[in-house]
Amino acid sequence: MSPKIDALAPEQIKPFRLPFDNVPESWKQVPQQLVVAGIGFQ
Repeated sequence: MSPKIDALAPEQIKPFRLPFDNVPESWKQVPQQLVVAGIGFQ
């Protein structure tokens, strides 16, 4: 299996977007912060 073009090197940082659909009106309309706590490989 060859590596993907967008693969990250160890300790490399790359921004990405994670869209949310159907957000309720009561949700605070401020940018959120996402922290990845772990990644599993299968």
